[in-house]
Amino acid sequence: MSVVSMGIVTLTWCVLGFSWAFGNGGPIIGNFDYALFMNLDLKMWDESGLPALAFACFQMTFAIIASAIISGSLVERMRFSAYAAMLALWSLLIYAPLCHWVWGGGWIGELGALDFAGGTVVHISSGVSGYVAGFIVGPRRHVEK
Repeated sequence: MSVVSMGIVTLTWCVLGFSWAFGNGGPIIGNFDYALFMNLDLKMWDESGLPALAFACFQMTFAIIASAIISGSLVERMRFSAYAAMLALWSLLIYAPLCHWVWGGGWIGELGALDFAGGTVVHISSGVSGYVAGFIVGPRRHVEK
């Protein structure tokens, strides 16, 4: 499940996730400026001097790690197809907006919150999401051998 999350989240991040997380939108969600990694050619990202495409790929690793954390709470609880669909929706509807709120100039960042290592965006979001998903799905199925 964790390996498949790499593929699914990479796809959703490249198509729309990065744009929603770091686009210049409102305080809730970004915009479509960077959808399909458009407008990221060779420009630098902010004042860091880091190429924008490298920054997008670096942030994608955080999204992949967060989704892999969730998989640990759902092993043997969900069908694989349901997990794949849930993961695609989670990465776009939960992770990307939260990433925008904290790191992308959203309302939590404007309140003064600092999250340098992903404690809020990665660990709290995936931990709470894994707990809620596990609670909703129910206990693991035991297979008699």
